[in-house]
Amino acid sequence: MVKKIVLWALVIGCMVLIFHFSSQPADDSMDLSDGLLDKILAFLNISPPEQVVIFMRVFIRKVAHFAVYSLLGFLIYLLFKVGYEAKAKAALCGAVLISSLYAVTDEVHQLFVDGRSGSVKDVLLDSTGALCGIIIAWGICCILSRRKKNG
Repeated sequence: MVKKIVLWALVIGCMVLIFHFSSQPADDSMDLSDGLLDKILAFLNISPPEQVVIFMRVFIRKVAHFAVYSLLGFLIYLLFKVGYEAKAKAALCGAVLISSLYAVTDEVHQLFVDGRSGSVKDVLLDSTGALCGIIIAWGICCILSRRKKNG
């Protein structure tokens, strides 16, 4: 029961984090990713051409989408597999479905945020990130299950 509660809290926490980032107006969101890029460039002590900086801004934003949805997919898979002791196939299907639906609602939500827009490409990116997180969770569960069986 404790595992289930903890996993639910982590899944909901991840969803709240995604919602928070999606609620930021475009300027605030850009400032956040630009600030991260500025810190990286300062740490590396480099000044790339403007075209490279523009590419890096987009890259950071897309990596953030992918990463946060990887975490969400990972946690939802664990919720089904560990929390509810679902079979791997059911946990995988449930996690893909919920993560993808959340990606859709996230993009719809952004339609109502100042300066933001919804994007089918971002839904695909988010869903792909979730699938990667799900596959990682599945792999870890398989390894741990085999170790447990082998003593």
